[in-house]
Amino acid sequence: ICRFPCTLGCVGMVLSSKAQRAWKVASIAITGAITFHCVFQVDYGPQEHVFSGPQRFYRRKVDEMLGITGALEKDVSEKQQQQDAIADQQR
Repeated sequence: ICRFPCTLGCVGMVLSSKAQRAWKVASIAITGAITFHCVFQVDYGPQEHVFSGPQRFYRRKVDEMLGITGALEKDVSEKQQQQDAIADQQR
């Protein structure tokens, strides 16, 4: 006996409650991952936008966690010192 009568007849069994729960959990996880990606990863261009603040915060925290901030500042200061030394030699 078909649970959902329709004009085409019964197509197949409805998912079990365990399968429905798994489907719901997977749907929520995928929706969360897509939302995370759209808010924190997508580049919306150089102009300010609604996600600029959260993106800066997220990137700063990731850089701190990976130890990139100190290395980046050190690299920038070294390049500046090299450019200053070259400029002094040319004078």
